[in-house]
Amino acid sequence: MKIMMTRHLVLSVSATVIAAACCQTATASLEEPYRVSAELLAETWEVFKELHEQEPGMDDPVPGGLRRRSATAYILGREAAAIEQYRAAEQFWREAAQLDPSNRAAWEELGDLLVETRRHRSAVKAWSNALADPSVKNAELLLKCGLLELMLEKHVDAAGHLMRCRMLQPDPMPASRDVLIQDVALIHVLRQLGNVELADSLEHERASLLEDVSSMGLGDLESGRQRMSLVEELFAIGDLETARDASKMLLMRQTPEGQHAGYLAANLKMRFVLLSALTGGGGDDVIELVNSLQERDLLRGMPPDWHKPIGLAEALYEAGSDFATLNNKEGAARLFSEALVHDPSHVLARNNLGYSALEDGPISPRDIQMIESVEVDARRSGASLPEVLDTVGWLRYMQGRLETDERGPGALSLLSESISLQEMGDPIVLDHFGDAAWKAGRREKAVNAWSTAHARLTDPAFRGQQLRNYNLLQGGLWQFHVVDSESLYDQEYGVLIEKLAAKLSAVREGLPPLVAIRHAFTD
Repeated sequence: MKIMMTRHLVLSVSATVIAAACCQTATASLEEPYRVSAELLAETWEVFKELHEQEPGMDDPVPGGLRRRSATAYILGREAAAIEQYRAAEQFWREAAQLDPSNRAAWEELGDLLVETRRHRSAVKAWSNALADPSVKNAELLLKCGLLELMLEKHVDAAGHLMRCRMLQPDPMPASRDVLIQDVALIHVLRQLGNVELADSLEHERASLLEDVSSMGLGDLESGRQRMSLVEELFAIGDLETARDASKMLLMRQTPEGQHAGYLAANLKMRFVLLSALTGGGGDDVIELVNSLQERDLLRGMPPDWHKPIGLAEALYEAGSDFATLNNKEGAARLFSEALVHDPSHVLARNNLGYSALEDGPISPRDIQMIESVEVDARRSGASLPEVLDTVGWLRYMQGRLETDERGPGALSLLSESISLQEMGDPIVLDHFGDAAWKAGRREKAVNAWSTAHARLTDPAFRGQQLRNYNLLQGGLWQFHVVDSESLYDQEYGVLIEKLAAKLSAVREGLPPLVAIRHAFTD
């Protein structure tokens, strides 16, 4: 009920003020930084001010003796924290706040400690007590409290604290990392509360701030790390588009310099690739960035290999693999295709494109030629042979060539060879072998393959190892956690688990299992 009332109030902000802000947007020069009208902010703040009054008792006079005891307890808390006695520090700060509820320093320190121990709701309450007086001018605390309230979906409280923070900015307001983060968070909560007009005006300001921040130098490691953390915080707020744009603009408009230039380029490129994949990018924007980095001798691979230059084909292939991992198939195909422009012999780029054609259909003569040529190259070099054999075997399944004949090995032979080359049979390849075996009338082999695959996928040890692999991918290779590893596991194996269970259930009931459909071929 409280939120609904607030939404109604926010929507009733003066139409004259909103019109003035929109007019300002329309007439502002492209060369001048855009800033939201102070009048519009002030009008909107009047709505929230009533919801951010002091807590009962916060204004009551506190006897001098209690104030002194509160100050002593606060100091003792600081001393305990300095020697890492955090439990004692918490007790001292709670005592200080109880003796003198207006002891803002005690409330803030208590909130900081509660955040460190992941007691977020209690931390917000402590920080809110420190900010209970609307005249308090602590921009840093207002920002971190508003961001935490946003995370907890306390949108009304977040909007009030973030707006107070915004109104503390000087005029003209400088472009900075914190101001950009503050605006992005405020836009989010205002949209949740229905204040579309102010949110739209702040969107213009956000775009202007991003332009300005992206033009700031990347000449040293510390400034570069600050830009990387900016991207991460924008992502954490939930504004993936702004985080994506920031990572690209920082690299396109600035050239990192010094001994850590490759490190900054590799990490910012990685963040842009992942965010582009998550926001549905088609791959062209990644190609543009990769080409730009290559021209400036800044093209690197995964962040751990930032000191090693990488070729265009391999960089594009890596990006395509990341797109595929994040289930952006269209973008992955575009990037694999572009990788082949620079290296037509790239085995895995060709293999992945060929496999995608088999999965989605229809299958063209060009797809067949590409898959068969990959097998020749893989057998010659030994590179990625198990993966390639699975693709070729699946092509033979789609062609109905299950058994080996005068034309060459059939699906069963190729898939069996793929499994034999693996340390532990991949459940996907086992499923393919099972489907081929069932179609060939070898029902016992089919059931054994499906049962092995299903048992492996439902084995906690297998799941645990795969989750560790995903964590290593994000924490070690990407150095940027963008998705929950559980969701990556479910994305790759969830549907397969259901299909395998359905096939085995059908066999037990004496019904024909639903094996993979053979896609059409084009001339």
